[in-house]
Order: sequence, then C-alpha cells, then structure tokens
Amino acid sequence: LVSGGRSTIAHEAIRWLYEHQGLRHFVLFSRTRPSPLDGLPDATLRYEAADVTHKPSVERLVREARDRGTPIVGVIHCAAVLRAATIAQMDDDTFDRVCAPKTVGTTNLDEATTNCDFFWVFSSFSGLLGMPHGANHASASAFQNAFAERRLAKGLPTTLFAWAAWRDAGVLTTQSSDVHSMITEDQGIGPIDSNVAHDAFASCWGRNGCFVVAPIHWNRFRNPVAMFSEHYQTELASGNQRFLGLSSEERRSALVDFFRDQARSLG
Repeated sequence: LVSGGRSTIAHEAIRWLYEHQGLRHFVLFSRTRPSPLDGLPDATLRYEAADVTHKPSVERLVREARDRGTPIVGVIHCAAVLRAATIAQMDDDTFDRVCAPKTVGTTNLDEATTNCDFFWVFSSFSGLLGMPHGANHASASAFQNAFAERRLAKGLPTTLFAWAAWRDAGVLTTQSSDVHSMITEDQGIGPIDSNVAHDAFASCWGRNGCFVVAPIHWNRFRNPVAMFSEHYQTELASGNQRFLGLSSEERRSALVDFFRDQARSLG
C-alpha cells in the first residue's frame, strides 16, 4: 500500500521492491489518481484516488485488498506537501496542509494496517535540522520521527527514511530554486538521486530503525541554525544597546518587542 502514489519517490521504491524483493501487487493512492507506472511487466498495480488523511478511505483500501485475496503486507508512506513560507507569513491553513499528510496520514496508516512485514515512512532531513521557509514541513517530519520511535518501542516493524532533498523526485523540486538551493548546496547537503535511494533501500531492507539518507559534503556542511545565526549575531549585538538604561518594566517590554521583530524575519 503506497501513499503519495503519484510521486517519483514512490515509483523508485516500487521499482526496487519489484526488482529486488519480488513483490508483484501494489496499491498506489493519492488525492488525484496516480499515473500508470511502466516497466513492471508481470506486476498488478491498482491506482486509487484517496486521501491519506481521510481514515475511512485508508480503511477501505485495506479492506478491499484483503477481499481480493491480497492482504496488505507492507506500507510505504510517501505522501507529502510543501508550502514554503516564513513564520510571519504562515497561517493555520498553510501549516495544516503540510502537516496533515505526515501527521494524520501516518497515524491512519498505522491504525488501519496490522501484521505488516514492513512499514516504511518517508520523512525528511528537515525534521532533524529544520528548514528555511519550512517550519511546517520540519515539524511534520519531526512528528514522523517520533511516531516511528513509538512503533519501534512497541516492537512493530518500522523503517523510517529521513531523506535529504531529491534531485528530481521530491516535493522540494517543485518549489523555487532559491529555497531548494538553500536546503541543499548552501548547507553542503547534496541532493538524492535514484542510485542513492536504491542503495538506501538495499541497506535498510529487513532492518527496523530510523535512518538518515543524505550525501553530506562535510567540508561545506552547515547547520541551518548556524547559517542564520551568523546574520543575527550582528543584530543581537546592536539589540543589546537598546536595553541599557531602561527600568525593569521598560526592559521587559523592549525585550518582547525585540523577539517579536526577530520572529517576523525568520524563515
């Protein structure tokens, strides 16, 4: 059962499972019916329009697979949405649209499937280090990381891949090039391609745990927090001057104003 079935990431995972593990029956679903996947001659692929955040729809797919005599033995959760925005620009809708496929979707798949041989969750490197203009995406990915740890603590089969940005396949490549560059090259984190992904699938097959997949150039690697702190150190130094000579009450008000200004400028 493959959520986010329209994505190239999902197709790469299916191809690897088909070629290397002999899997032949797949149900691909997304909010819009996925496009046909070619090159799998003896595979049975079903394409369904269903929203992973709608629990009855997920339960229906699992029930129908069981009724066909092909019960779900594995889950690949690829569904993701990205809406780039600074914190100041981010409203509830922008935050929820990005979080729901990862938070609600992961929960729905967990509750709807039992006795799976494998449960793959595709998270993001941003859940560990944050992401410029992507606090919603980073938060949702951090949730998936924690959810995977909870499944592991219960003894349930769980493999989480925390991907860096994909070169041609991820939701990040649909965003503006400057955001994509900031997430990858500026941080010294190279993009993922299909060869790296297939190596990751091979390394993690049959293993439970949470795994980071990121080609890191250590001589250029920069934590995104450090990237922005270099700019704000100058701001903080000048900001300290505004507190001198203020009363306790005035200092409190000035401090609130200062951090409010900083929050508006964060990405």
